[in-house]
Amino acid sequence: MITRTVNVKLPKNLSASPVALLVQKASKFDSIIYIEAGERKVNAKSIMGMMSITLDEGDELMIRCDGEDEGAALDDCAYIDEFSFTSTPPKNDDFYAAEDLHGTMGAVEGTTRYSMKETGEPVEYSTWTKATNSVWYVWTVPAGASSVKFEVTSKEYNPETGNGYRPIIGVHKGSNLGALSQIAYASDISS
Repeated sequence: MITRTVNVKLPKNLSASPVALLVQKASKFDSIIYIEAGERKVNAKSIMGMMSITLDEGDELMIRCDGEDEGAALDDCAYIDEFSFTSTPPKNDDFYAAEDLHGTMGAVEGTTRYSMKETGEPVEYSTWTKATNSVWYVWTVPAGASSVKFEVTSKEYNPETGNGYRPIIGVHKGSNLGALSQIAYASDISS
C-alpha cells in the first residue's frame, strides 16, 4: 500500500466535477483506491461515495492505493489535466536544474514522481509515452570515451504484466531547452 497527501488546486471555470474526473481515473486501475478527506474515507471508484465529499481549493486529501498497479494508480489519480493536487517535484524537474552526471559509468537514483512536462520540452517525449513528466540530467562525454551505457530501471513498472509506467531515456544535445537535438531514445529497460 502506498499513500500520498495532496492539496487540491482548482482552476477557475472548471467544466467538469473534480469528483467525477477522479472516479474516471481511479476506475481504470485494479488497485483498491481510497480518498480520505477530513474524517471521511471513501472508495475512489464509487461515484456515490465520492459525491459525499466536497473538494474545495486548498483542501488536503490522502490518496491510498493498494494493489499490483498502485504506483501508476497513485500517479494518475494525483494529477488530472483539468485540476491538480500539488506535491513537491524532484529537484531536477526543470531543464535548467538538471543533475550533473560524470564519467563513463556509474549509478544515480532519481524519480519522476511529481515532475511535470516543461514548456518547450522536446515534442518527441509525448510520442514515446503516455506520461507527460520528465526529469533532467546533464552529462559531458569524457575525453577519449568511445562509448557509454545509460540504463533506466523502474520499481513501479512490471514488464511481465505491463502494469505501471514504462520509463524512457532520451538523449539530446544542446544547452537551450527550445533548441535541443535528439541523439537517441530508448524504452527497453531492465526491471
